[in-house]
Amino acid sequence: MGFNRTPHYYQGLLLVGDAGGMVNPFNGEGIAYAMESGEILARTIAAGARPGRAGRTTERVLADYPHALNQAYGGYYRARPAPSSS
Repeated sequence: MGFNRTPHYYQGLLLVGDAGGMVNPFNGEGIAYAMESGEILARTIAAGARPGRAGRTTERVLADYPHALNQAYGGYYRARPAPSSS
């Protein structure tokens, strides 16, 4: 719940929807997040297949997925800013 499963990508394993902790911590809803995270993953894969991306390994393309998830959901699932690592 609340985006608590990380990393969302590791050595070919990708987590979407409930498996990735994309369940609303306030009401338990997760179907929309499962569909949306699947769409984000599909866009990530498609971006890697575009012309001009030759030379990028599958690992490098898929490693963009957690960043895309954070862009989409990071602020929503985080009730407060993450502590700084300094």
